[in-house]
Amino acid sequence: ISEIRQEVVSLTMSVAEKVISKNLSNDDNKELIEQSLKDLREYEA
Repeated sequence: ISEIRQEVVSLTMSVAEKVISKNLSNDDNKELIEQSLKDLREYEA
């Protein structure tokens, strides 16, 4: 469980870095969040 939490934190930080470093449209933000959630689900599987 600790490893999963660490991975979630890492993914969250990665998303935050991408959002901060780019000026994204609402659609881009939605796509980024959806992709991150998909990646998390794949990691948990």
